[in-house]
Amino acid sequence: MDLSFKPLRNQKAHPGLRTSQQFLFGLQSLYCKKSRQETFSLKSDCKPLISSFQVVHFEFMVALISSFQVAHFNSNPPQQNLRRNLLQHHRRTSLIRCGIAEASGQPAPVGQKTKYNDGLFEKLFMTLFARKMEKFGAPAKAGDAGKEKGWLDYNYESFVDASKKVMQGRNRIQQQQVVRQVLLSMLPPGAPEQFRKLFPPTRWAEEFNAALTVPFFQWLVGPSEVIEVEVNGVKQRSGVLIKKCRYLENSGCVGMCVNMCKIPTQDFFTNEFGLPLTMNPNFEDMSCEMIYGQAPPAFEDDPVAKQPCFANICGTRSILFCSPTQFCESARDKISSCNSTTTDAESLDKGSHPCIADVQLDAFTPQDYADALDKSILFFEGQRSGKLPADQRLTWRADSGLSDGSTYHVNLVGGYYDAGDNVKFGLPMAFTTTLLSWSVIEFGSSMGNQIHNAKSAIRWSTDYLLKAATATPDTLYVQVGDPNMDHRCWERPEDMDTPRTVYKVTAQNPGSDVAAETAAALAAASIVFRDSDPHYSSKLLGTAMKVFSFADRYRGSYSESLSSAVCPFYCSYSGYHDELLWGASWLHRASQNASYLNYIQSNGHTLGAEDDDYSFSWDDKRPGTKVLLSKGFLESSQPEFLTFKSHSDNYICSLIPGSSSFQAQYTPGGLLYKGSESNLQYVTSTTFLLLTYAKYLSSNGGETSCGGTTVTAESLVAQAKKQVDYILGDNPQKMSYMVGFGDKFPQHVHHRGSSVPCVKSHPARIPCGDGFQYLYSGSPNPNVLVGAILGGPDSRDEFADARSNYQQSEPATYINAPFVGAVAFFAAATT
Repeated sequence: MDLSFKPLRNQKAHPGLRTSQQFLFGLQSLYCKKSRQETFSLKSDCKPLISSFQVVHFEFMVALISSFQVAHFNSNPPQQNLRRNLLQHHRRTSLIRCGIAEASGQPAPVGQKTKYNDGLFEKLFMTLFARKMEKFGAPAKAGDAGKEKGWLDYNYESFVDASKKVMQGRNRIQQQQVVRQVLLSMLPPGAPEQFRKLFPPTRWAEEFNAALTVPFFQWLVGPSEVIEVEVNGVKQRSGVLIKKCRYLENSGCVGMCVNMCKIPTQDFFTNEFGLPLTMNPNFEDMSCEMIYGQAPPAFEDDPVAKQPCFANICGTRSILFCSPTQFCESARDKISSCNSTTTDAESLDKGSHPCIADVQLDAFTPQDYADALDKSILFFEGQRSGKLPADQRLTWRADSGLSDGSTYHVNLVGGYYDAGDNVKFGLPMAFTTTLLSWSVIEFGSSMGNQIHNAKSAIRWSTDYLLKAATATPDTLYVQVGDPNMDHRCWERPEDMDTPRTVYKVTAQNPGSDVAAETAAALAAASIVFRDSDPHYSSKLLGTAMKVFSFADRYRGSYSESLSSAVCPFYCSYSGYHDELLWGASWLHRASQNASYLNYIQSNGHTLGAEDDDYSFSWDDKRPGTKVLLSKGFLESSQPEFLTFKSHSDNYICSLIPGSSSFQAQYTPGGLLYKGSESNLQYVTSTTFLLLTYAKYLSSNGGETSCGGTTVTAESLVAQAKKQVDYILGDNPQKMSYMVGFGDKFPQHVHHRGSSVPCVKSHPARIPCGDGFQYLYSGSPNPNVLVGAILGGPDSRDEFADARSNYQQSEPATYINAPFVGAVAFFAAATT
C-alpha cells in the first residue's frame, strides 16, 4: 500500500483538516518509525514493524482520514462529511463488517439470539482478542493451558468463553486489569501518548472517535450508529448507540458486561488516551449508549453498581446465554462466575438470591479494615527507640539507644527510627507525628478501641520532641546517629555500636524547615490530647509556639546547616517556606490565636500560599496546608480561606481521571504512581488528603467542580478506597504491601531489626559487619514487622521481594502515619 500525502497550504482551512493531516503523519511515525515525509510505502517502510492486525487498522485509518480530507466543507458541515465518508469507505472496503444473518437485517428481538455471518476479518479479530484473553487470563481448569487452537478455530463464542475464564477466580478489579493489559498489548509502543497528541479532548476529536467506532467495532458489539448527545451543555454528535450489544447478548451476564467491557473501556479511553468516555448499557433491551467527551461517574455513583443479573440466569439449565455446562458448574461457581455479592450457601441453596453483579463486591470488609488499622498502629512499636514499656506488643524488640544524647549532656532517649536503619531523623519523625495526629483529629472517632494505641504512638514521639525542643534555649536537637556510619553496618538497634552523634539547629546554624515541622507536630498533637490530658496538651502547644517563633526568627534550611548529615537522606529539597506556612496553619488551628491567621495572610504570598504543588510528603507540605486551611471556608464559610479551597480543588482535580486538570499517573493496576523509590509514601498521604477533603466538602454541598466535571465527596472516597484496597492486596500481584496482613505479603523486608535474629533467640551480640549475612540471606525475616507498609511496586505493578531492594521493600513511619487515618475511615464505613 503506497500513499502520498501533501501538506495543507491553506492555513485558514477547517481545523479538522489540519488535525487530519497531523493525524496521518502521527500514524506514520507511530506505525512506521520514520520521520515525517510526504511519500512512504506501508509495505516497504512499515511491514517489518507491525502486525497484520495493525496493518488492517492502519489502512482503515488512512483511508478514513483521506476521505475526510477531500470532503467538501463548503457544502456540508464537516461532521456530516466525516460520517458520510466513513460510511462510504466502510461500504467500499468491507474489511470489517457486521454480517447479521437475520432477514430483517437488524438484531433479533430481546429473548432471541441474533444470527451473524462472520467473515474472515471478523474471525481474525475474534481470534486475536481471544488469544490475548487466554494469554493474560489464567486458564479456568488445569489442562486447558496446553490446548492450542488454530487461527481459524475461533469464533465469537470462543471469544466470550475466553472472557468467562478470565472472570473465574478474579474479583471485578482484577478482571478489569486483565482487559486493560489486553488492550495495551494490542497497541504499538507509544500509542497512548500519540493518541493524546493527535486527539486532545476537543469536540472534533470526540465526534471523530464516535464516527470511527461505528464501522470499526461492529464485529465486537453489533450494529451501531452515531447519535446526537449533550456534553457539558453542548449538543454534538459524539454519541454511539449500539442497538443490541453482541457481547452482552452472547454472555448474558451483567458482571461480564460491566467488568470486562464497560468499566475497562471507559477507563482506557479516559486515563490512557485522555479522551473521556461514558458507556450506559441498557439491560432491558441490551442496547448501549457511548458518549465521547463525557467523563464517567465514580463507580459508586454509576447505576450499574446496583444492577442485578438477569433473572434466573445462573439457575436455569436451559438458559440460552449462561449454560451451566460451559460456565456455572456448581451453585458456588455460578455465583463466582456471575459475580454475586453473596457467598452465603444457605441463600444459594434456597435459590432466594438472584445472581447479583460483582460490581458491588468489596475487596475487604469493615472487619478487614479494622484489622489493618490495628496492624498499621502496631508497626510503630517496632520502630521505637529507648526504654520499651511493659505493654510492648512486638516482643522481639528490646531496649535500645538508652544513652542517646548523654555525651552532649542532654537526654534524647526515645523517639522513632525512621525506616529500616537505626538513625533518629528529626524531619521525618516530626512529619510522622503531625500526620498521626491529623489522622486522630479527623478520624479518631472511627478508631474504636484502637484510639488508645494511636495516642500512645503519638505520645512516644511527642515526648521525645519535647526533650529535643526544650533541652537548650534557642536550640532544637534534630537528629541522633551518623547516617553515613550507620549505613555501613547491618545490625539490630539493640546492638548499635555506631557513633550516636547528635545534630542540632541554632540561631547561628538555622533550620526553619525542621523546626517549623516540629512546631506543627506539637501543635497538632496538642489537639489530640486536649480533652484526655489538658495539662500535657497545654505543654505541647506552648512549646510549639516557642519552636515556631525560633524557626521564623532564624530563617534558613537545615540542609545547608547540617549538609552531609541529612543529605541526601532527608534533604529539604522544597526549602523551608512550605514548613513555615504549614506550622503557622497548625498553630492557628490548635490555638485559634488571631496572630497566626495574620501571619498566614501577611506571609502567605512569600511562603507559597498561591503555589500549586501535587506531591504531599515529609519534604513538601504545600498540598496538605491548602487542604488543612480549606476547612475554614468549607465548614465555617470564612472568606479569608477561599483561596486555599480553590488551590485544594486544583490538587484534588489533578488526581481525578477525566477532569480537565487531570495529570496524575496511575499504574495499570490503578495505583497512584509518583516515583520509583518508596512510592507508597505518596499514595498514603494522597489518600489521606482525599478523604479529609471529602469530609470537609460534605459539610458544604458535598461536591466541587473540576472544569466542566462535577466531583463529589463520594467520588473522592471511592478514589481513596481504590488506593487503600490496592495496598491491602487488591492488586495484580494479589499481595498485601502491609506486612502481616492477609495471606500473602513480602517476606524479605529491608529492616535491620526485623531481619537479624532478635535478642531473645540470639542473646549474643551480632557485630556491625556480621549482620550483612542476614541482609543478603534468601530466608524470610525472622521477626515479622507487623503492620509495616513497604515502598511498594513499580510503575508496572511489579514488586521484587528482596531485602536488598530498599526502594520497594523498606518501610517508613511516614508511610504508615496517614494510612492510619485512611484505614480508620473505612473500618467505620458501612457497606
